[in-house]
Amino acid sequence: MTTETELKLRIAPEDVKKLLKHPLLKSTTLKNYPIYNTYFDTEDHRLLQEGMGLRIRHIGDKRVQTLKTRGLAISGLHHRQEWEDEVNTDFPNCLDWTVDNLPSICRDPEIITQLKPLFSTEFTRLIANLELEDHTHIELALDQGYIKTVDKSLPLCEVELELKAGSPDRLFQTALTLQKKIPLWVENHTKAARGYQLCRDIPLSYHKAGRPPVFQPDCSTEEAFIKIVQHCIEHWQANEEIVLKDGDVEGIHQMRVALRRLRSVLSAFNNIIPNKAHTRIRQDLKHLARLLGTVRDLDVFELSLSTIPQRLNSKLPCDLETPLKQQRQTNLSAVQQFLQDTRYSRLLLLLGKWLTRRSWRYHLQPAQLSLLEQPISGFAYNSLTTLYKKVIAEQRDLQQLSYEERHALRIRIKKLSYGLRFFGNLYSRQRMSTFTQSLSTLQEVLGSLNDIWNALKIIEQLEIQNQPPGPGFLQGWYSSQEVSLLSHLQTAWTDWLAQSPFWQEQNQAEEEV
Repeated sequence: MTTETELKLRIAPEDVKKLLKHPLLKSTTLKNYPIYNTYFDTEDHRLLQEGMGLRIRHIGDKRVQTLKTRGLAISGLHHRQEWEDEVNTDFPNCLDWTVDNLPSICRDPEIITQLKPLFSTEFTRLIANLELEDHTHIELALDQGYIKTVDKSLPLCEVELELKAGSPDRLFQTALTLQKKIPLWVENHTKAARGYQLCRDIPLSYHKAGRPPVFQPDCSTEEAFIKIVQHCIEHWQANEEIVLKDGDVEGIHQMRVALRRLRSVLSAFNNIIPNKAHTRIRQDLKHLARLLGTVRDLDVFELSLSTIPQRLNSKLPCDLETPLKQQRQTNLSAVQQFLQDTRYSRLLLLLGKWLTRRSWRYHLQPAQLSLLEQPISGFAYNSLTTLYKKVIAEQRDLQQLSYEERHALRIRIKKLSYGLRFFGNLYSRQRMSTFTQSLSTLQEVLGSLNDIWNALKIIEQLEIQNQPPGPGFLQGWYSSQEVSLLSHLQTAWTDWLAQSPFWQEQNQAEEEV
């Protein structure tokens, strides 16, 4: 068994000549040969369900069967375990594997007897071996061809940078060097993943964050930081395709949530990983979050509008569908254009390099470096306490706060909520429950008030001024909803303040034991 580490990048066919003329490839000997792969699974895709991919590769007269795990893909960097064995047939010979530590499912006779070919990849591979400084060896592979099923095909044109020796951050640096002269885009989907998508013809869907990473109390603060950031990036990129191709409402929402959480993490760790360590990354994240926000605000506004006729038992006094649809398409196009721009791909590559190289270390003093090695339990306690104090510092009557002040309070509460989610596995679920439930209620009321603020701004922006009594009616409607929500806000605030910070109680209880 070996672990494959490679960075996948998409390239347009018309830019291949630029790649071949790049200075990095000039001193290398290029090798070119055809490859034909057939991928196997059961009718119900049992191997896929187990996170496995099985293929037979033809290279000339040689046949190699390979099993790969799904692994982890962050910013185009794929880490996967793989098992290879040479065979003399066109069908997998799983019972006679000569490799060790093979997953048991691949020796299951019930599975083996149900295997059948599902799809194939047929392409020409050009290889260039890059010998870089620091004894780094990277194999650059340019693949051009097709992914095929019985009745469908998908063009294939991509660059793979596989690490043979050296540090993974050199893969990102090499990609960034190439991208200065050639448009390249990060590719998080393997050929196998695209093949399964082609043969299954499954509609695109949005993805929620899933369970946050789990770490032990003695896990270092730095390792916990990396795991949390990777979790946020996975959530973000899982929704990239549906936002790009479909503009799905929930996909937009989930990508925006992922970016919010990522930016919140960077903020929470700011005392040991300062902003100057990720200035460019933070600026691009903020830009993308703002673009997504312009679409999400319209989606929330449209949803709130849809409830008005039902509650009034009458139609709206103005037609908002046309201007709303036009404005959403304009805002969505701005998001999609950014996602297709090399600036976006560069953001992912810079973020990947920053993580794998741990570039923040170059900005830290010895005392800060030592804090990175401290257990995450201590950092989590201090971080949650700091976030909590920033929230409870607002002791005025919340009904008297301006829109801007309520929004600022809501952001502080969101940061606390995200911190509770990321560090939650360090604490007793029973202790957390009441605290987080009351915080969620408070957050929901503030969120609804923020939606009203956004709705009033959108009404002013949309071209409905020539449709009286449209603007006046809607402004009156939302103002009345605001009055109702404000009456609940102080109650929700008081109820939450009555809850004790559970992490402090648990810490005290553990010290007394």
